[in-house]
Amino acid sequence: FRRYVLVFGGRKNPSQVLSDLRVLDTEAGTWSRHVDKSGCEPLGRFRHAMRWAGRLGSSTELLLIIGGMVDNKTAAAPGILICTTKRGQTGPDSLDFEYRPVKLVGNVTPAAHIGHTVISDAEGVSYYFGGSSHNGHKIHQDLFKLKVADVPASGPVTVDCQRLVTTGEAPGARFGHGACLATLNGRKTLVVQGGGSDQEHILDQDMYFLSLDTLIWRRLAFPQNPHFMPVKHDLLVLPQRRQWAKDATLIAIAGGVACFSFGAHYNPLITEMKVNE
Repeated sequence: FRRYVLVFGGRKNPSQVLSDLRVLDTEAGTWSRHVDKSGCEPLGRFRHAMRWAGRLGSSTELLLIIGGMVDNKTAAAPGILICTTKRGQTGPDSLDFEYRPVKLVGNVTPAAHIGHTVISDAEGVSYYFGGSSHNGHKIHQDLFKLKVADVPASGPVTVDCQRLVTTGEAPGARFGHGACLATLNGRKTLVVQGGGSDQEHILDQDMYFLSLDTLIWRRLAFPQNPHFMPVKHDLLVLPQRRQWAKDATLIAIAGGVACFSFGAHYNPLITEMKVNE
């Protein structure tokens, strides 16, 4: 499945919300457009997240689509995209897609719709942090753990959603931040950086590390880079050579803002940050 890059939704302009799925075949170097054949194509949405959510057998992958807006006032309902690779007998492989609605079960449902981050691990567990209401009036700092619980032959897919109770020096409420998963000292760790605390204030470049074993947050004061604005960026961790590595190299990709409140500031394409346990 690593051969493909999937892009769903977004906005072409303020009044035109997209609902199509575009697929990049990185080996062939070609783009294709896919429409769900089940007749249950998801409503167009923007400012959402789409993350890998597990595997069914050897040829079917699950993608969780959560958050976002269908227009400027209506929040989008979560969904699952079921992607099946069909092996070609004589020609190339092909992809089939089926969209299913999601039934969230558990102790609570995320209230943030935009500006949140959703990060998935190798087992298909997703961690949903922060974000804001559609109008920006309420900024959140809740952390949720989501896991696909049941995929029936038809109908909604059940996803278990649990709010995690954490301790330590936790990041405050924010949206437009960056997040990733790293392994430090053998522990799976959620990393959060930057974002905005409201519509007028961008947070500093400090990082917050949550051990997903202990659910204890730690804050790392980070040297401030005047050329990097930590908002609306993607945060990635470079592959680590050792499971028990005490350091990690994080890469911030793009980001920055262009708006009335903050002015225009675009980050360099790549910003490298090194952290040590």
